[in-house]
Amino acid sequence: MSYFDLLNGPVYPVMVKDFWPICDIFTQEDADREYEFKVAEDP
Repeated sequence: MSYFDLLNGPVYPVMVKDFWPICDIFTQEDADREYEFKVAEDP
């Protein structure tokens, strides 16, 4: 069973495949570091 078979409703595989590569993956450490930077920048 493919990922698109699991979804409910219409799925646009071409749009998803085009969008997916431009997504960024953030680890929790990256998110925490950015949060601390933003808080320090504007308390």
